[in-house]
Amino acid sequence: MVKPGHRSRPLLGSLDAGLLAAYGALAAVLGYTLGQDLNWDLLNYHFYNPYQLLGGRLDRDIHVAGVQTFHNPLLDLPIYAAVRAGVPPVVFFVSLSAFHGVALWAVHRITVMLVPAAYSSLAHAAGMLAALTAAAGAGFHSGIGSTMGDNTVGVPLLLALLLLLRAVEDDAVPEAGTPRGGAIIAAGVLAGAAVGAKFTAGPVAVGLAAVALGLPGPLGARIGRLGRFGAGGVLGLALAGGFWMWLMYRHFESPVFPYFNSVFQSSFAPLHGTADDRFFPATPLQRLFYPFFWIATQNLVIEPVFHDARLAAAFLAVAGLGTAAALERGAAAVADGGAPLRRLHLLAIWFAVSYALWLPLFSYYRYLIPLEVMAGALVIGGAAALARRWSGAAGIAAPVCLALILGTQAPDWSRRAWSDSYFGVDGAALARFEGATVFVWDMPQGYLVPFFPESTTFLRLLGNRGLLPGNAMWDRLERRAAGAPSDRLFLLDLEPGSIHEQQAPVLAHFGLEKTDDCERFDSFAGPFRICRVRRVAQAP
Repeated sequence: MVKPGHRSRPLLGSLDAGLLAAYGALAAVLGYTLGQDLNWDLLNYHFYNPYQLLGGRLDRDIHVAGVQTFHNPLLDLPIYAAVRAGVPPVVFFVSLSAFHGVALWAVHRITVMLVPAAYSSLAHAAGMLAALTAAAGAGFHSGIGSTMGDNTVGVPLLLALLLLLRAVEDDAVPEAGTPRGGAIIAAGVLAGAAVGAKFTAGPVAVGLAAVALGLPGPLGARIGRLGRFGAGGVLGLALAGGFWMWLMYRHFESPVFPYFNSVFQSSFAPLHGTADDRFFPATPLQRLFYPFFWIATQNLVIEPVFHDARLAAAFLAVAGLGTAAALERGAAAVADGGAPLRRLHLLAIWFAVSYALWLPLFSYYRYLIPLEVMAGALVIGGAAALARRWSGAAGIAAPVCLALILGTQAPDWSRRAWSDSYFGVDGAALARFEGATVFVWDMPQGYLVPFFPESTTFLRLLGNRGLLPGNAMWDRLERRAAGAPSDRLFLLDLEPGSIHEQQAPVLAHFGLEKTDDCERFDSFAGPFRICRVRRVAQAP
């Protein structure tokens, strides 16, 4: 029973419902203006992987999308279903954009919780400023309405952060709110599900675990909360990723195939060499201050060029809060500290732990989107600490956030004008390849595969990582190539007329040769051709 003088606090009140609708509409408009998604990963594996799963092709095709062939297709099932059901692209992508707006609502809600009750008139203004700063972020903005998945998994991660920070007040007044244990378990489920759907969410999820451990209370209570969070995390991981991990173990001897193979030692992948180390810091100075290198236009941490100072500004805010806490000035730093100040410190801990793990594991910017979208909230909280009062925070935070909004260049992940087709592929023209074996060479090609007859088999001859002579996958490739019907062999090229120096020698290794009997086809990603392949005598 709720004691007199206390009231329960629903997570989604009428005001929040209105804000949620508003931010969903904002994201939908932004997604519409960006245009139809045609990113490289969509062309490579986001459309192919659900087809691979639902069509039972794990043992039929080989490495169609390279190393990404083995990524969990859970997040990609909606677009696959939309294409198959004939949902217009504008309907699907704008709906996905609106879902991404939930992240903006979470930013607003968390920021409001950082503001003491005495300054309630500033709370929603601060929340709106933080959310608008998030909406214009290089990573989040470029990912609105995109299938890349980073904005999508960011939603449950931010909701988990919201639940954990909300639990600070529950500790202070346990009679007044949602059961603490249930909220923390729910946060764990959300974090675990994000990781299960996309392993790259791992560092942010560990940062959330640090928040669960850091919630106020005696050590025993903190450990108990961490245990509940962990139990929820295991459940969420099992729900979102368990099925795929089981399939990877069953088919390829490792639940996280082909990664960490030095540990799992699957015979289908090399023991080393599947990690992507292109984006790690190159110098000690970069390792210490990497976000400050992203202020200038560059492509240090993703393929397209961009610039964004949000992480650098948040870095400074976290450093300032840490310094203030170390100097025991925290209690005086923000007026009417209490629960809001504890939440601000926990937010800084989450940021620091998540970033510290992300740096050596990935150093890939898109995996930091949850931190990017919370940068405005940290700037606002840090400004309050610097001004030593919330009433003075606006004069510092507002111009900084405005500069962040106006001074950002988002990366170009490839969009196109809206159309009635997702890929512009004529599936009827590919029906003649019934029962064929098609060798794939260029990347990305996975988006084409579901438009071929189900009886067509696809074998990759050159992979981005992991497809190398000397393992069971390569042995399987050699057997499939040798056993395929000689009169139904083809090669899929993405660049008609191009010359690949490696192509002829690799085909020769399998006793094959590309002929001049080629046919050209079109798609939104560009033309492609299919050439007949014939067997030739191999050199002794």
